[in-house]
Amino acid sequence: MKNRACHNVPWIGLAVLLILFLTVMVRLKPANFFGSFSDDALYFSSAQALAQGQGYVLPSIPGTPPATKYPILLPGLLSLVWRYNPSFPGNIPLATAIMVTFGCGYIVASFLFLRRYEGINDYEALSLTAFCALHPVVLRFSSLLSSDISFAALSIIAFITADRCMRRNGGLVGAALTGILSGLSLLLRVLGVPIAAGIFLCAIYRRAWRQAFILAVLIAPFFLWVMWTSVIKPAPRPPAPFALFGPGWQQTWLYYTSYIGMRKLSMIDMGLTCNILFSHILYFIADTSGYLISPLFRRNVVLWFVSTLLTIAIIVYGIRVPVKRSGWQPMHFSLLLYVAIILFWDYLGWDRFLLAFLPLIVGGFYVGARELVSLAWRGLSSQFLIDQIIWGTLSAAILLLCVAVTWNFMFGERAELGAESKRRELLLGEKREMYEWIRQNAPKDARVVTPDTEDAALYLYTGRQAMRRIAFLPAGAYDQQTTRYDLDHIMDVAQATGAQYWMTVDEFDATWKAYHELVQARLNQLSNVLPELFRSSNGHVRILGLRCVQEPNNPSCRAAAGILFPGNPTPR
Repeated sequence: MKNRACHNVPWIGLAVLLILFLTVMVRLKPANFFGSFSDDALYFSSAQALAQGQGYVLPSIPGTPPATKYPILLPGLLSLVWRYNPSFPGNIPLATAIMVTFGCGYIVASFLFLRRYEGINDYEALSLTAFCALHPVVLRFSSLLSSDISFAALSIIAFITADRCMRRNGGLVGAALTGILSGLSLLLRVLGVPIAAGIFLCAIYRRAWRQAFILAVLIAPFFLWVMWTSVIKPAPRPPAPFALFGPGWQQTWLYYTSYIGMRKLSMIDMGLTCNILFSHILYFIADTSGYLISPLFRRNVVLWFVSTLLTIAIIVYGIRVPVKRSGWQPMHFSLLLYVAIILFWDYLGWDRFLLAFLPLIVGGFYVGARELVSLAWRGLSSQFLIDQIIWGTLSAAILLLCVAVTWNFMFGERAELGAESKRRELLLGEKREMYEWIRQNAPKDARVVTPDTEDAALYLYTGRQAMRRIAFLPAGAYDQQTTRYDLDHIMDVAQATGAQYWMTVDEFDATWKAYHELVQARLNQLSNVLPELFRSSNGHVRILGLRCVQEPNNPSCRAAAGILFPGNPTPR
């Protein structure tokens, strides 16, 4: 009876952790984050189109192109929300509740993975799961209508199933289940490809030939479908009225419709491509360590550099220890393939991209720190003073780093996340004033140019189609001239779509972090020559008129035209 009670304690602890997670999420008010991320409102608008029988399209974008960039599973799931409650924004809480449920699934999957981690007992696994569950990145993406948390949860479950079943003595039913789970991950994100490929390679490595065959057969339809719709199939062309406009319009259209097309535009020359690749490697190291030490060491470059290198070394060592004892797991193969692909991705966000591997990173750090401290203590008994100094310094450094990680977990970014939720709640009141003004004053076929994350949300609130003002080329983050060129063409989208309105949100206006002051200066310059049509009660949200963009040769617009279209021939 006592053994059974002890056996149940970790599961009781997991239940308590889930309750704590839900409590934190309720206090965080996840609905406040709707529209704060470029993907979530796009997913939800496509879900609305599916529910209304329009097909899988981007209804918020002028021209209503097919949704070729994102796999269909999450919008298909969210379409059930629209069928149950077609009233927007009243259906946002139900949609966010689904994502919070995926967050709970992520926590359970993380616990199941960590308790199988070599050298970690159930109580340690529960503590490390709590770290993952209450991590600000997990909390944020459990609040958003994006595929990140659902993809991560499904991937971890696939890894666990694959580790058990993709063996020579594994069951064929388990191999089939692994194939289905891997296929579903492909329908959530294109990045399901390295997940499935890593599991397949692990089966080959273990010489589980029958299991590998079943896995490949079941994954193949999912893989071919996703590759055809998202990679191989040419991106939809802009409708005829839009086809001949400038490069700012062309690249923004590709941003919405094609990963491959946008990536090609960023490959300006070999030197810049190599710089981007090298930078991505550095960001990978920094952001992987950042799960544990950010934001504590941000302000001191030396401390940040030393702590980052020490943290990544501990993680690698902690992953290597169980590999030497028990062999490679599917997650290890998938991680290598996954990172290799992300290094060539357009837009970086390692914190969100690595969510599926966060339990491995956390488990690796814990095991690595424990093993290294144990080695260091044994090294202190050496008869040589230099050995004692080296091992003593290493032990002290690791212990201090562990204290820093604990402090960062307790007092880190969660408070900032809560403050952001409150800011967004206040800002939403001003946005709703603007949405009402649009509904009352803008024709139903009017088009709006918005800041980066606001386009699909504006469509859902007002029914008016919208696009971001420009999709900056990722290469611009490494080359100021590329960003300057994009800023010169920032009116191409407005001109191409015949937009009548230009939306600004002061607090979140210049979301392009590269050369922030340059971008903000250009946006301020444009705001000074465009007439103001609406201003919210606190002045944070405005609507500006675009008559001079559409009629640059009008005598009253000639002075503004040189600012709107710098260095370009005045559009006809």
